[in-house]
Amino acid sequence: MVFANATYLWGLLGLLIPIAIHLWSRKKVLTIKVGSIKLLQESEPKQTSSIHINEWWLLLLRLFMLTLLVFIMAGPSLKKKVKNLPVTYIIEPSLLKEEQISSFLDSVSDDAIRVLAKNFPLLEDYQGNNQDEVIPYWQLAQNMYTIPSDSVIVFAKGLIKGIRGKRPLISANTKWIVLESQNEVLTPIKAVQKQNQAFIKTAISNANSFTYKTDTIPFNDSKVLLNNEKDSIQILNTTNRNWLKLHQQSAIQVGIILHDTLQQQIFYLERSLMAISKFIDQPIVINKSSANITFSELTALVVDAIELVPDDFLGTVLVYKPNGLQNNLIVPGHKMYEYYLTSPLNSENIVGEQLGEKLLKLLSVTNSDIGKLEMTDQRIISGVELQPVYQKPSKLKRRSISKDLTMLLWLLFLASVIIERILSRVRKQ
Repeated sequence: MVFANATYLWGLLGLLIPIAIHLWSRKKVLTIKVGSIKLLQESEPKQTSSIHINEWWLLLLRLFMLTLLVFIMAGPSLKKKVKNLPVTYIIEPSLLKEEQISSFLDSVSDDAIRVLAKNFPLLEDYQGNNQDEVIPYWQLAQNMYTIPSDSVIVFAKGLIKGIRGKRPLISANTKWIVLESQNEVLTPIKAVQKQNQAFIKTAISNANSFTYKTDTIPFNDSKVLLNNEKDSIQILNTTNRNWLKLHQQSAIQVGIILHDTLQQQIFYLERSLMAISKFIDQPIVINKSSANITFSELTALVVDAIELVPDDFLGTVLVYKPNGLQNNLIVPGHKMYEYYLTSPLNSENIVGEQLGEKLLKLLSVTNSDIGKLEMTDQRIISGVELQPVYQKPSKLKRRSISKDLTMLLWLLFLASVIIERILSRVRKQ
């Protein structure tokens, strides 16, 4: 038996309390004076043998009850050694409905199939319903040593959005197999109304690429459906046909925080944004005063140092960072909403590199769209890239399963209370 909170076992010292109470509560001997005893018949004492430390049966029962309470607080559990399976298969939840996985599961015993989720439940015990949940692959991999199996084979989608942190070093012998999907997923993320038409921003993703586009669709087009209140729209030719809230067109807020020596760069950026505003027929407000910028209202922020960006900023960030080794004017950064301007702007590269078109693409994503874009990302990595680093354990760990005894002890305690009350009434204690 093991205890989750062994410190509570010090409470067993409390067993001295009922012993002290029983010793101090001995019945007082009453002396009864009588006139004569010659008519009384002598008899053998019958009750003295049942009086030990003032009813020792009650004493033992109360000590037992106190012991049960201490054990309950200590969180007891019983560990049992289990025999390792030769191989265990772990399946990502979103793959359970795939035809190739379903046919495979029919050929494997139930105790060898687990789900890639917290605590790796057996397939028959899995209750999860959220198929779109992002699986933190490497975080879960660090706990696979708890699975009673000599080797573990993991079937996963291998989505890039599920990779977080550093590649882990694990002691479980695992093999990761990525099942690549060839389907292209089109997910509308935002709809903006302008007169009798809507600007639909759609994320397009497959196993190898992720991008988004903006389409202008009249309300009378057969591709869209408006609700009765005219405040939501449904796109009929996409993978996800959920209703989108129809936003009213508003000004795009852009912040520019560059050093005073970069006035020429600010000039080119302003002219490009003004051209974009005229092209899309939507006002763009440019704020160049860092003291007056409200970051939560910005769609995009241009800076010359990433340290100037607040940690909670969710808009698109363009960092001015010249790099002579880059061939493209704007390149993606380390995050989905982060980009780098790799060369000083001039009249030639503005036209040749199509700066206006690239800035327009960046402005197509607002603060509230970032999370939606990340969720629709279907890009994957290979099984080799997903594979954690295996380190053979120095000694073989004994695997066991734990059974919580708390409920059983509570039942024993309640039964003991009932018996103690009955015995106390009989003994008149």
